[in-house]
Amino acid sequence: LPNLTRYLRARAQVIFFRRATLMCFHTRRGAAVEVVAPQHAPGQKKPVESVKEFIEQVVKELVEVERHLEEGWKKLAEMAEKQGDRATVTYAEKHLANKANKVVPQAIHIYNTFHEVECAFTYDATAMKEEAEEQEKLAERFMKNSNGSTRQLSHAGGVEAKRVTKLLLSRTI
Repeated sequence: LPNLTRYLRARAQVIFFRRATLMCFHTRRGAAVEVVAPQHAPGQKKPVESVKEFIEQVVKELVEVERHLEEGWKKLAEMAEKQGDRATVTYAEKHLANKANKVVPQAIHIYNTFHEVECAFTYDATAMKEEAEEQEKLAERFMKNSNGSTRQLSHAGGVEAKRVTKLLLSRTI
């Protein structure tokens, strides 16, 4: 399923670039940024009898990851609000308003439509092609808009973006 693979790869790149940008944002502001070890996707949760069932599991996990990320951005905004950090609140709210509100429904839509189709390969060749192209354009735009240090970070961490790590942000006084 080449288009689903393209979509997941591009989505992982976008997630990684956003994480790197957030780390750079706080580092430039003098914060101590600690990256916790990545949480890798668990192995297959249950045996599957077909490619379609396996892909459904993968897409369902995508929905879970996107929800987890959205919750993380909300928690970041809440923590920053409690600390009186307006710059971080604005940064997180801007991200939530522009990006995250579209991503979770999109992931749910992919899951629901994939779940309904008879042939996974037909779905991949049609609907997932557009989704993959959209994510690749987003990843490309993000790379072009990122500064040099973010690009350097992206090459160093590449595949690790499968599962996004949690950031523990602490302010230095």
